[in-house]
Amino acid sequence: MGDGKALSLIEKLLLEPQISKLSDLSYDSIPYVEANRKIIASKEILQFLYNGYCEPFVESSLECSKDAIILEIGSGHGYLKEKIPTLITSDYVKWPWVDRVIDAKKLPFSDNSLERIFLMFVFHHLEGIESFLDEAYRCLKTGGEIIILDPAINFFSKQYYKVHPDNINLHQKKWSVFENNNDSNIALAWTVFVRDREIFLEKYPLFEIESIKYNTCITYLLSGGFRLRPLLPTKVLRIINQFENWIIKRITNKIAVSMVVKVIKK
Repeated sequence: MGDGKALSLIEKLLLEPQISKLSDLSYDSIPYVEANRKIIASKEILQFLYNGYCEPFVESSLECSKDAIILEIGSGHGYLKEKIPTLITSDYVKWPWVDRVIDAKKLPFSDNSLERIFLMFVFHHLEGIESFLDEAYRCLKTGGEIIILDPAINFFSKQYYKVHPDNINLHQKKWSVFENNNDSNIALAWTVFVRDREIFLEKYPLFEIESIKYNTCITYLLSGGFRLRPLLPTKVLRIINQFENWIIKRITNKIAVSMVVKVIKK
């Protein structure tokens, strides 16, 4: 995998050509992220999946005033900006396509100035969750929202994320990715908003968890993501995605591997 990790033989055979040349580079290097941007631009199934991931953010942005300040934390390859052109994109390093370098623990915005804060698969990488939440509360207007798309945790997803390069720790006490010297924890959003829901509401009584909605099962895995070639044709993967989300919404969310958390400042 990235960062010099050894690649399995199967992974080598399925590896996207643009990524195979960069296997020794960090995920956070400009060539690696630029390769991701090219892959999502050329890979139809990834565009289909990310269009779905973007939906809750787009829907939330449409409820904002015309002059709303909407901030995305950890924009990465910047796909959400294509859907919300007025979005302020940010990351902790300077990408050529990102608007600003911003530390999530110290947001450079005045009190009550933001209408939305968006995080797409970023929450589980944040270093100081409580500092971020403090800053988010300070900067958001009354009625402002934090929308977080991040991994969901259940019996199925625990097995699913065993093949993911990020760490997973279901038992850590602190809301921090750096417990046990890790740089990520896939379970972090689940820890804060599900496992420790009452603790969160006690610490932040003027935040309300309005909803947690679940989606996606195995489609992303079968798509190969940004690293591997698709394991099935795009038409088949679309059908699988629609079927699994039908099950998640109407029968059980216990097969979902991602969730959207909406937090509102009362």
